[in-house]
Amino acid sequence: MKCLILAAGKGTRLSDKGLPKPLVSVLGKPLIERVILTAKASGITSFLVVTGFKGEEVRAFLDLLQERENISITHMINEEWDKENGVSVLCAEKHVQGHFLLTMCDHLLPQSAFEEMLKIDLNNDEVALLVDRDLSKFSHSDLEEATKVMVREGKVVQIGKDLSQY
Repeated sequence: MKCLILAAGKGTRLSDKGLPKPLVSVLGKPLIERVILTAKASGITSFLVVTGFKGEEVRAFLDLLQERENISITHMINEEWDKENGVSVLCAEKHVQGHFLLTMCDHLLPQSAFEEMLKIDLNNDEVALLVDRDLSKFSHSDLEEATKVMVREGKVVQIGKDLSQY
């Protein structure tokens, strides 16, 4: 299965040094490298990465990572990187057929999250969404910025940053 990683944004909340968000270092490794290596450890070796802000830097880094880790990375460029994430997803539309994993370059997940998503058996017209229900680890400001999900009987009924009930 392919993994689509959205890496087009500027990341002003993460770095004021002008670094593109995917290349901001956490514990000595760029965010996007952490995401890719975790996905690879779960068995994923084919990646689609949508870049935008300072995309040349990000793509150069990913080309080196691709060689070093023996994985496949296909680049897509979002010229409208300052718009919503959906615009970045649409940049990859022609490159994905069937099911794929979608993640963000700044969402650090445990390997088990990727493994659980890979186990889900979906029909062709179905999607699955990984939802973290443990709100105790989030600060108030984190929750304000987070995309929230309302789930009823195992189905997503609403999704958005402005939900008051989730």
